Amino acid sequence: MSRSQSKPRKSSRGCLWVAAGLLIGLPVLLIILAALVLFGREQSARSELSQRIAEIQAQGLPTDDASLQAYHEQLTSASQTQDWLQVMRTLTSQEFRDSCRGIPDFDPQAAPIPISRSPITGSSGTGVPSEWSDEQNIRAFIDRWAQLTRDIQRLARTQTDASSMPVRFPLQFDSLNTVLENTQEMRQVARMLMLSGRLAVYDRNSKATRRNIEAILGTAKALEGEPFLVSQLVRLAIDGMAIELLKLALEQDVLADNDLRDLLPALLPGAEISSGWTIAQHGERAAMLVVFEQPQKFRDATGAPQLPFRSRDALHYLDFSDAVLSAPTDNLDKFRSGLSAEEARLQSLLQGGWLQQLDMIMTGMLVQAVSSTGGAFVRNAMQHRLASIAIAVRLAEKQAGEFPNALSQLGDDPVLQSLGWNLSDLVPIGDQPFGYRREEQRALLWGFSPREQESTPEQPPDLDPGQPDFESQSMWLWSLPRFSADQSEK
Repeated sequence: MSRSQSKPRKSSRGCLWVAAGLLIGLPVLLIILAALVLFGREQSARSELSQRIAEIQAQGLPTDDASLQAYHEQLTSASQTQDWLQVMRTLTSQEFRDSCRGIPDFDPQAAPIPISRSPITGSSGTGVPSEWSDEQNIRAFIDRWAQLTRDIQRLARTQTDASSMPVRFPLQFDSLNTVLENTQEMRQVARMLMLSGRLAVYDRNSKATRRNIEAILGTAKALEGEPFLVSQLVRLAIDGMAIELLKLALEQDVLADNDLRDLLPALLPGAEISSGWTIAQHGERAAMLVVFEQPQKFRDATGAPQLPFRSRDALHYLDFSDAVLSAPTDNLDKFRSGLSAEEARLQSLLQGGWLQQLDMIMTGMLVQAVSSTGGAFVRNAMQHRLASIAIAVRLAEKQAGEFPNALSQLGDDPVLQSLGWNLSDLVPIGDQPFGYRREEQRALLWGFSPREQESTPEQPPDLDPGQPDFESQSMWLWSLPRFSADQSEK
């Protein structure tokens, strides 16, 4: 009796052990299987990633901090580095900062040099107000730092030479944590030149105005060898200051024929997407590859948790980077549409299944908004094209005594052709050329912001000085008053 009763107990006890083993062992087994699958996927992705990185290295392009530093050195020259650093030490000194109080372009509370805006608002005349309360202080500031301005102009002038190389500023390469101290300080250099240029326009000094425009262009070019997108965006901002000063000078009719002819070849290279775009993409890719390889740098840069096993993530990033680099830079429309299409493709992938999203966490968090950043390069190229046409219109008017009836009349001008000017190359995005209209007392030339429109409007924009974006919108409307032969030119 007791033996027969013990058998069911042993049997039930065995079932409990089996059940317990399944409850404990099955999850562990599933975890092990999942880990093996993830490990296999990671190993496969790492093998492919190593091959992709080797292909990039074979092209002589950077893939980590050390090779990025070598790439930077290859693109730049240290021959003037110390001279530029001395300029920046002066501009960041307490003495200089103290002297900037109440000075326009440095102190946001200071009143600007009162140059007439009549061409923009449509009223007649190009004169300046008879009284200027801050004139003495601003001229004293310019005189005090005259040698500094001359030093900047001398250094920047060498950058406008086609054979010159950008400046090699000291950089400690640390992937996304690289500090670009000197890059930001170059804005101060440009502000000094902008102030000097505005005063030259006020004084109707053609040569001094031209020198400052050329120097701002050269200051921008000094940064072209820095392989970071932030550096290139700062460069475009500085370059835009040169266009702004040129526009002011043309609308006030300050620049003489010979200075206009000198400026045109300096402007034309900027009418294309510059090499700075490609340089920045190479640099950003190298910095990102370091982050994928060393996930702690991702945590340091973003504050997000450290994420292991990112090889497949890195491959997604390289696919995106390759597509961005393949966008044609010789055609603004194709460049813009190519970036938009790739950005849309990436967003579609990021909205995929959970495994897809897991594979692309870092790519989704760190990838640049290429439509926006690429748009800045398109906008800069369009502004150079519009500015180059404006110079041609003013030159034609000075030579013939009247504005051309249409831009097409400029196409066969031998002077413009000798300077490398070709109207067919100077078109905006979209299916329409820049707008042009000859009026009795002026010529109007207009374009549009590619952030807001897709092609040139039929009529020039109606600008109101009271609107918040007046300054940026006014850069797309160039109002050139008729040339007065008796205006003094220095």
